[in-house]
Amino acid sequence: MLLRFEQNPKLMELLKQSKDKLLLNVFDADPYEACGADANTVNQFLLENCGKTVEVPMGENPTNLQEFPTICSGKNIQGIMIMLARHELLSGN
Repeated sequence: MLLRFEQNPKLMELLKQSKDKLLLNVFDADPYEACGADANTVNQFLLENCGKTVEVPMGENPTNLQEFPTICSGKNIQGIMIMLARHELLSGN
């Protein structure tokens, strides 16, 4: 995943600038890779949960879906993977 960002300096800079923001794949037809909700539903979820912490699994092999937070009605796996890549990038690991 990091290789994608290393190959595109503009994308790498955007990822760095996102710091610790929650990254979401908003697509209502996919409850695993995405949030499983449309943009309006995700916006409502964000308003209702503003200021709350979302725990993201940071282990070596985060494969247990039960450990992933539920965002709306999905697991947001794509967003989680990008956040993990960002963590690796910013921590220098």
